[in-house]
Amino acid sequence: MMKVLIFSLGVIGWLMAAFVPVSSRADDGLLVYEFEEDEQGWEVDWGEGTKINRSKSESNKGAYSLRIRHQFKQGSDNIGIRVPLEQTMDFSSQPDFLGFSAWVYFPKGAYWQAQIYVLTGFNWSPSWGKLNIDLKPGWHRLVIERDDIADLSLVKGIGVQIKNYELQTHAYIFIDSIKADFAVTQPTDTDSP
Repeated sequence: MMKVLIFSLGVIGWLMAAFVPVSSRADDGLLVYEFEEDEQGWEVDWGEGTKINRSKSESNKGAYSLRIRHQFKQGSDNIGIRVPLEQTMDFSSQPDFLGFSAWVYFPKGAYWQAQIYVLTGFNWSPSWGKLNIDLKPGWHRLVIERDDIADLSLVKGIGVQIKNYELQTHAYIFIDSIKADFAVTQPTDTDSP
C-alpha cells in the first residue's frame, strides 16, 4: 500500500512539472490551472468576439480567475475556450486518475449550460463531459470522467464550452481551479513505514 502512495505522489509531482507551474495542491486533486499569475495559455477555441483575461472579480480558489466576455445571441450561441498542453500527456497507465474538473461562475441570468472537454489523439478529437443544464448564477463544478475520455494516452488539451440559447445578453463568465483529479490512497495500519 505504501508503494502505491509513493508512486501516486511521484505521478503528481511529474504532472505538476509537465502541465504548468502551480502554487498549491487542492485537497481533492491536483490543481492545474488557477490563473494567479496570468492566463496560463488559455485561448478562444470558438465564439466570434469572445475575449478572455485574468480577473479578480470572482474566484473559486486564490485571488484570480479567468474571465470570459461574450455577447450571446438568442437561439444559437455557444463558446469554447481551451488550453493546448505544452506536451502530450499519457493518463492510460495511471489507475488512480479519475478525470478532469473545472469550476465555472455565472454572475447573472438563467438557462446557462456548460461542460468540460478534453482534446485527444493525433486529430485533437474532443471528448465531452456531462452537459450541465439550466445553471443559475453562482459557482458550478464541471467534470469529465476518465471513461468519457476517448484516448487517455494522447491528451493534448482541456477546454470549457458555455451555451445559452435563450438569452440575448452581454456576459462575463469566470472559470477557475481546473485540475486533474486523482483517487487518494490512504495507508492502512498494516503498511510498514
